Amino acid sequence: MIAPSCPWAWRPRRTVAVGELRMLSVTNASIVQIGDVRTLRPYSRALAVQREISFFLGNEGHFGDFPLFWVPIPEPLPLSNVRLNVVNENPVIQVANLQVTAAASSSVVKLGHACVVDAEARLLHIRQLQSGERPVGLPDDLEE
Repeated sequence: MIAPSCPWAWRPRRTVAVGELRMLSVTNASIVQIGDVRTLRPYSRALAVQREISFFLGNEGHFGDFPLFWVPIPEPLPLSNVRLNVVNENPVIQVANLQVTAAASSSVVKLGHACVVDAEARLLHIRQLQSGERPVGLPDDLEE
């Protein structure tokens, strides 16, 4: 993946003043960031298997066995001929109170400016129920 870059010379733009920030939970490569930052790149991947009957095979759980974890994500086409002129009449971003229940799986809670946010979360959740059929989600070359 080619890392995106700022289309202008990056510099901090404004000050952030926060009276109160309450976060209950921040997990799995998530970011809470107050103030300006050039680049944020949270990345996480997870394989969750839920089984009706608990049993574990010795040859399972490898990210490479599932295309979801290695197939490239299509990159958006770059914008062209976009002109943006921002005038910040007040150099301070003021937040009295912010309450966030949870941030998970490469999410970003951001107060301030970010030039590039390049977040990626890949999660495969497999539910296997007891039946005579092959469990859903297993690659063809894995044996049960």
